[in-house]
Amino acid sequence: MTRQQNEFCLNKVPVEVMSCRHGIRCTEQECLYSPSHWSASSKSPNQVIETFIATMRSCYQENLLTIPMQQSVPYGDGKQVIDIWGSEADCTEAIVLFHGGYWQEGDRKLFTSPVKVLVDEGFVVACVGYDFATTISLNIVVEEATKALHFLAKRWPYKRLSVGGHSAGAHLAISALKCMEDAHRYQKIILFSGIYDLRPLLGTYIGKAIKMFEAEQSVFIDNFSLSLAEAEALSVVSLDKISAELLVVVGADESPKFKEQSQYIVENYMEKYHAMNMSDCFKISLSTMKDGRIDETQSTKESLSETKEEDSFARKRPIKRLARRSFESSSFSRSYRECKNLLNELALQIRLKAPVDKEREDYKTFTAIKLTMGDSDFEK
Repeated sequence: MTRQQNEFCLNKVPVEVMSCRHGIRCTEQECLYSPSHWSASSKSPNQVIETFIATMRSCYQENLLTIPMQQSVPYGDGKQVIDIWGSEADCTEAIVLFHGGYWQEGDRKLFTSPVKVLVDEGFVVACVGYDFATTISLNIVVEEATKALHFLAKRWPYKRLSVGGHSAGAHLAISALKCMEDAHRYQKIILFSGIYDLRPLLGTYIGKAIKMFEAEQSVFIDNFSLSLAEAEALSVVSLDKISAELLVVVGADESPKFKEQSQYIVENYMEKYHAMNMSDCFKISLSTMKDGRIDETQSTKESLSETKEEDSFARKRPIKRLARRSFESSSFSRSYRECKNLLNELALQIRLKAPVDKEREDYKTFTAIKLTMGDSDFEK
C-alpha cells in the first residue's frame, strides 16, 4: 500500500470497517491484498514501502555503474519503453521482466535486482515500462505487455527467451503470453508473488484506483471501468497455450491471499498437464542459505526421490515433474545483501542450467517448480 493509498484508507473508509487486524484503517479484504501490512519487521506500511523504494533505487544505481544499458528503447508510445541491460550482441539468452505496482504505480527501474546476476550469467535483460490502468483500461495494459513481448521476440529472433514479473507484473507476463500466437518463443516463465485472480480486488481501494467497481458502485463507472465479468475475463483462470517451463515464487510471510494466488496458478498449470498429485507440493521443508547456496533438508531430498521414481511417466508428457522445494521463512530483519542473494538464487532457477553440485542434478530435468521463499523488505 502506498502512502497515498494509506491516506485513502484513513480518509475514505467508513468507521464501521476502518481497522484491519494490523490496526490499519481499511477493510480486512484490503488488508489481505496489501503486502506492506505483512512485514515481519516492526516497520509501518509506509516505512516498508519507503525501504523497498530506497533499496530498489540503490540497486538500480549500482547496476548503472557496472552494466551497459540501452535506456528507454520504444516499443510504442508514451511509457511503452524498455531498458535493455547487458550486451545484445554477445548474449544468446534473454529474459523480459515486468514490474509490479497493482497496474497503477511502480517503475521498470524498480525491478532491476535480478539484473546483475543474470547479466553475469550471460543473459541480456529487458525491463519493460507500460502505461497504468489509472488512465487506460487494464485490457489495454495487457495489450501493451503483449506488444512488448512481440517486439522483443522480433528483435531477438535467435535468442532463447524467458519472461518474468513481480506482483501485477506476473499477471501481465502470463496474460501477455496467453494472447500471443507465437508464445512458444518464450520457453520459461518466472513469477514472483503474482496476482492472477482479479475478482477479489473489486471494490477495494486497489480496484477502485483502476476502476474495478462492484455493481452497487455503478455511479462511478465510465468507459474504463471493469465489471465482475471483465475482471474474471482478465484473470488467469486457465493456462491454455502456455507450454513454457514455469517457476512460481511466493513469500513465506506474505498474506494468506497472496499464497492462495500462487497456489491457484500452480494448480491450474499442473491440472492442465495432469502431471502429479499436488497434495504434498506446498509442505514447507526448512532449508538455509549458506554462502549464497541452498542447503536442502532430508525431507526435500526424499520428495525429489519420490518424484524421480515417476520419470517414466513424465517423459510422456509435455512437462516432466514438479520439484518440491522451499526455503527458510526469513523475515524483514534480514540484511539487504542476504535478501538480494536469495532473490538472485531464485532468479537463476529460471535457467535450470547444469547444477552446481551432484545433489542438485535432478533439478535440471524439472520444468515446473514451486518455491516458498522468506519474506523481505522487497515488497510493494
